[in-house]
Amino acid sequence: MNWNEYKSAFLADGSLRKILIKNVSIDDWQLLIDFLRSTDAKLDLYKCGEKVNLPHSVKNIVTSIEQSYSLIITLNTIKLCCEFAKGQQIILTFDPSEVDDEIKARIIFRLMSTVGRRLDKCVILALDDGINKTLFEYTPGEGLKYLAP
Repeated sequence: MNWNEYKSAFLADGSLRKILIKNVSIDDWQLLIDFLRSTDAKLDLYKCGEKVNLPHSVKNIVTSIEQSYSLIITLNTIKLCCEFAKGQQIILTFDPSEVDDEIKARIIFRLMSTVGRRLDKCVILALDDGINKTLFEYTPGEGLKYLAP
């Protein structure tokens, strides 16, 4: 893929972008967190807005209905926010203006493809605008595709 062909997918337009993985289990959540721990990503967990330590097992976080948890994942300079409110979906939201060059786009693409392979699941990058228009899609065995507008 050529940066000039898809850079408009990361233009700041007032909506966030989200990486979405559907139909996930507690084991999938744990695989995601274990993978992120093995990288240079900075992981900051918040419980009801207060920073707390990220436990080894995330089962109680994913299944909690009494507490709100969010995880801020920093990859290079890109901050992704993961809310645990929807346990059957992994949703990572980010500001598209943080992806202002091809190197940063490749960080997002590498995250999508690596997580997709590890979980053996489809991973999409979509507009977080209520319509959820899919911009990119990683499919295991097929790779990453740009779905031009």
